[in-house]
Formats: sequence, C-alpha cells, structure tokens
Amino acid sequence: MSSMLKFRTVLLGVALSIVGASALAQDYPNKPIRIIIPWGSGQSPDVIMRSVGQGMSKYLGQPVVIENKPGATGAIGADFVAASAPDGYTLLDLATAYLIGRGLRGQSFDANKDLAPIAMVTNSLTFLSVNSKSMKGVRTLDEFVAFSKANPQQVFHYGSSGIGSSTHLAMALIAKKFNLNANHIPYKSGAPMIADYLSGQLIAMVTDYTPLAAYVKSGQVTPIMILQAQRTDQMPDVPTARELGHPDVEVVISHGLSAPAGTPAPILEKLAAAVKVALSEPEVMNPLRVTGNRIVYMSLGQYAAALNESYVKWMKFVQDNGIKGE
Repeated sequence: MSSMLKFRTVLLGVALSIVGASALAQDYPNKPIRIIIPWGSGQSPDVIMRSVGQGMSKYLGQPVVIENKPGATGAIGADFVAASAPDGYTLLDLATAYLIGRGLRGQSFDANKDLAPIAMVTNSLTFLSVNSKSMKGVRTLDEFVAFSKANPQQVFHYGSSGIGSSTHLAMALIAKKFNLNANHIPYKSGAPMIADYLSGQLIAMVTDYTPLAAYVKSGQVTPIMILQAQRTDQMPDVPTARELGHPDVEVVISHGLSAPAGTPAPILEKLAAAVKVALSEPEVMNPLRVTGNRIVYMSLGQYAAALNESYVKWMKFVQDNGIKGE
C-alpha cells in the first residue's frame, strides 16, 4: 500500500469516527441516565444531585435516576462508574474526597485520563462547629483554641466521613495550624457520626451545612468559622477564616459530574449543556442555595484542570503530614 493510500485510509477512519460520534450524540439520550452518588442518601451530595438531575431530565427528555453506592470514601461508587460503558448513561457525582482517597490508596489521578469530567456544579458550605454542651460558652475561634489547650493532656475527638475525606483533612489542617491535641474518629456513614456529636462523644467537627442545619438552628451545635472566602446567608454572623486572618485553612469541597473515560466528546458537551441549563432553573437553584451550596458552573477542560489542581494541593498536605489510608 502506497503512503498516499495509507494516509487516505487513516483520514477516512478519522472521518468515520467523527461521524459516528456525532450520530451517537444526536440520538443521545434514548433511555434513562443514572447518576451514581458514592455517599449515603440524605447527605449533601445526594441533595445536590437530585436537584440537578431533575433539571437535566427536563433538558434531555429522559429520566435521570439517582443511585447511591456508598463506601470506602467514595471509591466504591466511583470505581463502579469508571468500569461502566462510556456511553453517557452512567455518571458520577465526583467530590473532592474521591481525589484524596485515590492518593491515599497509592493511586495517581489525572482527570483527563481517569474520568471524563463534565461540569462542576457547586461548592459546599463548610464550617467548623463545636458541641454546645461539651464546649459551653465557646462561640469564637479564639475561645475554641483556648478551650482545647486548657488541658493539653485531654484529647478532643472529632469525626469525619472517613480517613482522607475532605472533612477529615480540613479538621486536621485546623488542628495542625493551632497545635491542638486532636484525635480523628472515622465513620462509615453520617447518621452515627452526628449522633455521637450530639451526645458529646465528639466535641468538634468540620462538615457541610446540610447534616447540621437543624442542630445549628436549635443551638445544640455552635458554628465557629466558615471555611470559605465569603459569609453565608445561613449563618450570617459567623466569620470566615479569611476574616479571622487564617486564609490558609480555607477548604473548597466541590461537587460535579463526570463520566467514564472514553465517553464521546459530543455526549459530554450535551451533558455539560444540560447541567448549565439545570443550574439556571429556580427549582434547581433554590434548594441548593437553601442548603448553603454555592453554584459554581465550570465545564469540561476547565473543570478537569480544577480537579487536577485540587488533587495536587491535597496530596501535598497528606504527604507532609504522614496521613495514611485505611
């Protein structure tokens, strides 16, 4: 075969693949789409994606079904999606914790190879709080640090959704910053962790707003510091870490959608467009904002770059502090 003929054959193959992908996207979707949530039902990611899924369904003309597959700090659900067919019908709620978990398991992460990022959806409202009875009278960061250091032999216990979870590393970051004698207790699900927090077995915690909203309002939990750059309507009197002079403990916990690696670009683009439209709908926006989530739309390549940057940042913290996986 002559070199010219080989060249034409390659061009024909590329052209056919482009035509095939475009035709696939035109027919897509023709059946329900699943979003896998690698966390338990009722938690913040579940609330976020159920709202977004409803908006996407209207745009795409097919049901968007939410399926929870919790465990192993998001790895069970994420691995399930990664092994699924790259056809756009099985998607992942990708949270910051999954990136950290990969590093703790000795796995590298490249958003452009390991997954097919679609769009960032929100940044969760994350804050430091204390048990109001266990730390009676503590309402500020200075009081929290003073209380924790009053008896250096006494360890204060805090919980998170697992070793390497975003909330674990956020609290570890605060403990290191203020030289606190803290002990991490990982939990497999949110309900027993919240129960232990309210009973006083845990005395401080970093978490998102959704699981503690009722207890903040009732006074059982006292919010101390917002870990984002801006104050929030949900807790307008609570200062940010930046206001208190500690921007280095700010934590961004993002949620977005990804597909299995190899999903055709036209399908990813259609899904990204569906997310963008969904986030403009009041019935989607309002439930997210009420739960303290800040809508941050970022699609495809831009989202992939943000994921890789987040992975590098947290892996440095993990390595510098000798944090090990389960």
